[in-house]
This record gives sequence, C-alpha cells and structure tokens, in this order.
Amino acid sequence: MVSTLRITEDGEIRNPIFRFVARFFLGYTATMEAYLRDLGRRFGETVQPEL
Repeated sequence: MVSTLRITEDGEIRNPIFRFVARFFLGYTATMEAYLRDLGRRFGETVQPEL
C-alpha cells in the first residue's frame, strides 16, 4: 500500500542570520523531512521524502 502526504509550508525567514543558517546549514526542507521520517517510523515504515 502506498500513501502520499504533502506538506506545504508558506512562510518567510526575515532575520538575515537565521536565513543564512537555514540556507547553508539546515536546509529549507530539513524540518519537513524529519517530520515525514518520524511519522513513518511511528507506523513502522521506511520513508523516503521526495522533493
């Protein structure tokens, strides 16, 4: 069985320091990917986020 979950994030990072950290160290999608992996782990599944 295959399920699809789509997360849409609508926002902006105003602080230039946080924007720099997000861009070069964390990545803009790191939080969403971690959430998807954790959700899959909760249901005993392996998750491969696609962008």
